[in-house]
Amino acid sequence: MAYVDASQLPNLPPPGVNAAAAQAAPAAPAPETAAIPAPSPSQPAPPTPAVAGPTPTADAFKLHSSRDAEPTTESPLRYRERTYVVGEGTSPAAAEAMLRARLGDLQVGLANEPQGKFVNLAAFDHDWQGRPAKPPIVTLEWKDWRGEPQVAYPLEQMRAKAAAQPAAPARPVTPTPSPVSAPAAPVRVATPMKAPVQATAPKRPPRQRGRTATDEHDARLAQAFEACQDLLFLASPAEALDFTTRLLLELVPSEAVSGCLYDINTDEFRFVSVHGPGSEQRQGEAVPANAGIMGIAAHAHTGPMRVADARQDGRYDPGVDGRVGVEILDLCYLPLEHHGRLLGMIQTINRQREPGFTEKDVDLFSYVGKQTSEFLFRARIAPDKPKS
Repeated sequence: MAYVDASQLPNLPPPGVNAAAAQAAPAAPAPETAAIPAPSPSQPAPPTPAVAGPTPTADAFKLHSSRDAEPTTESPLRYRERTYVVGEGTSPAAAEAMLRARLGDLQVGLANEPQGKFVNLAAFDHDWQGRPAKPPIVTLEWKDWRGEPQVAYPLEQMRAKAAAQPAAPARPVTPTPSPVSAPAAPVRVATPMKAPVQATAPKRPPRQRGRTATDEHDARLAQAFEACQDLLFLASPAEALDFTTRLLLELVPSEAVSGCLYDINTDEFRFVSVHGPGSEQRQGEAVPANAGIMGIAAHAHTGPMRVADARQDGRYDPGVDGRVGVEILDLCYLPLEHHGRLLGMIQTINRQREPGFTEKDVDLFSYVGKQTSEFLFRARIAPDKPKS
């Protein structure tokens, strides 16, 4: 609807008066106006009525970023990701309506594609470079094999969580010592080298002829696809490594998992996120980046490296590849690198529920490693570049 300045409109007669008569009639003298006394100091001036502004809507939006992925041997999904920016103050309902409209457009373009379509949309109320300052107003995920899209409101959830937190006490309260941080007696797990050597080979699960079913593998990849979107909202490389190690521990069950950051100044890997037996002893340690099987994997530039019967491998270094309290059977190393630049390493020890790490596990490692490496590159390398 167009709006016109009232000063540009012609003078019209009031309703019920003939236009010609109105033109012929002489102009009536202007009535005298009485002087209005100024309000006394004891009488406050009437308040000026507030004029309510228009409620922001999501009619005006901007595409901030997009990412498309076609099916590959690593992932059977056809992925579409779109991130939009709407005006600050836009209601969640308006932002959701905008995302549903965009989803409809994408569904039209994907109508002739086979099943396996995954669309991930998000609407933010602010623009940004690098990482967003706060969560999106609305996120919308649609998977054609599940039907209706799933909608979430991360910004509202964050504000509700912050409002629900109790106020800080007026006086500092001495925290009660945690039984975990202060055990009754120090407990040390015996080093594997001190244990008696078994004459028989270590027990392994019976080797199965068939690999993980395709539908189960596809489900794991879909879960990894969904989970890796959370990397966008993490704040530091340490958080990203902890997220990745926990995700891989869930998708590829193993006895122990470690996440390391590479220090280019000392040429060392430092253990940042550690799970499984011997974690306390391993946490924060640094090992040479060119030692053991880990060093071979770091400089091979061939992606994930699987090693069966690792302790029988001549390259095995207990101080680098081992873990206190764990009898090493097999290993899988996932170098984290971006365009040839080494950023970190993921170490998984002793595959569970399977006789060893499989090719499908390697596919999953490759995808998750790529997403984590991109995050580490943006977080550690990109901010150091001089601004043009």
